[in-house]
Amino acid sequence: MCLNSNSEILPPLTLTVYGSPACTDAFKYMCMVSYKQINLNDVTLRPFTAGRVHSQKFVQVHSLANRLNAYIRLLKTYAIPAGLYATQIWATPYLQKGKEMDSFLQKWLLAVLKRMLGIRNTTPSWCVMRECGLEPLQFNWFHTPMLL
Repeated sequence: MCLNSNSEILPPLTLTVYGSPACTDAFKYMCMVSYKQINLNDVTLRPFTAGRVHSQKFVQVHSLANRLNAYIRLLKTYAIPAGLYATQIWATPYLQKGKEMDSFLQKWLLAVLKRMLGIRNTTPSWCVMRECGLEPLQFNWFHTPMLL
């Protein structure tokens, strides 16, 4: 399998489907669709957004809009684990001191939390995270099982 190769010389394609060479610009591996040009922002944000929407629908259906703690627990249960796919790849640069809140996923989560809590965008990120009982997303990397 060759992804994003700039080389003119590629290995011969030996996989065939019904006698025709199998060529594709996308493939699915472990529930993650990889395209010719992989973009981890899209790959991780889509499941994260789906988890948030699922949590929000649950809150509406069960009339939990005034129970913020329930909504935060639902986010922890559905959205955060869904968005942590490929954490070992995207999280590493944000483990450095002072870079904890620079991740695009972290910024997105903070925007969701601030909107949900009804607080200003200028509220310090660490205060919001601590109030919600959360850690920066890349710290969850240590809790995810490694695939060997």
